[in-house]
Amino acid sequence: MTAPFPRDDAFEKDPCLAGRSTYAKAWAVAGLTVGFGVWFFGFLVVASEYLAMWQSRSWNGQEAAFRFTMVILGVLIFLVLPERDK
Repeated sequence: MTAPFPRDDAFEKDPCLAGRSTYAKAWAVAGLTVGFGVWFFGFLVVASEYLAMWQSRSWNGQEAAFRFTMVILGVLIFLVLPERDK
């Protein structure tokens, strides 16, 4: 059974795929950083304090925003870890 994406050794053998993993990783880091900024500063900082989101029973999304922010941060940390050598 083949995977829907190229194997690790395919990047080494095919010169067309050589730099794409680094390029894709850079875009992923940029997108996750923007997502973290929006959810952390937009919802946990601005909406919680300035819009008094913590006072509302029906519109209190602090827990959901915190969970989503931690998932983004976890994926971001995993993504920037150095790759192991073969």
